[in-house]
Amino acid sequence: MPKGKLSSEGEVMAAYGAAMVASFQILINCLEESDALFPGQFPDALRVYVEMVKSRKGDVSDMTLAVLHDIRMATLDSSFAREHEGALGFTWGHKDKNRPHR
Repeated sequence: MPKGKLSSEGEVMAAYGAAMVASFQILINCLEESDALFPGQFPDALRVYVEMVKSRKGDVSDMTLAVLHDIRMATLDSSFAREHEGALGFTWGHKDKNRPHR
């Protein structure tokens, strides 16, 4: 198989992973919007969880840790974007335009 080309199964797995990360980003944005989560709270909690699991050898596979790391990085990027949305030139579309930005 040529380098960089995914098999059909690989394409399905990549699409599933991308959809899962997008779903987490959307859920986190909704929870932050309703003040159920502080910006950055989810990726921080996920970091603590991964560090805890890594300290207990053999509990979680390296592949699972890699996926958790990817989710954390994607949601960290999402939290960063949320905190800096005005400077980045977009907004998430707050329901209440008079609500103070966190």
